[in-house]
Amino acid sequence: MHPTDPVVATLPVQRRLRPDAVAELVAAYRLGIPVEELAASFRIDRTTILGHVRRHGIPKRDRRALRGDDVARAVNLYTEGRSAEWVAEELRVAPSTVRRGLRDAGVTLRPKGRQRRSP
Repeated sequence: MHPTDPVVATLPVQRRLRPDAVAELVAAYRLGIPVEELAASFRIDRTTILGHVRRHGIPKRDRRALRGDDVARAVNLYTEGRSAEWVAEELRVAPSTVRRGLRDAGVTLRPKGRQRRSP
C-alpha cells in the first residue's frame, strides 16, 4: 500500500440467523455453552447472542461465579498443586473467579507467585 492510496474502511459482515438457528442458539446457551464458543460457532458477535437470549426472556448468566461441577474441579486441580491462574485458564474464567470460588468452598489459598522450595 502506498501512502497516497485512499484508506477504505471495511464494515463487519452482518449475519441474520434463521428462526431455527436462533432456537438452537438459545438452547445451547441454556445448556451453559460459553458465549465466546457460541459466537465462534454461529459466526456472530457476542452482543448479538446476548440480544437473542434477552429477547427469549432468559436471564444473563453471572460470569463471576463458578457453577456446579466447576467448583469441585477447581478445588481438585488447586489442591493437586495447580495455580489459580492455571485453573482459571482451564475453566475459561478469570483467576479472581477461581480464587473467589475456592474461598467460598473453604479452601485456604496459597500466596500468589511461585513458591520457593526448601532445600
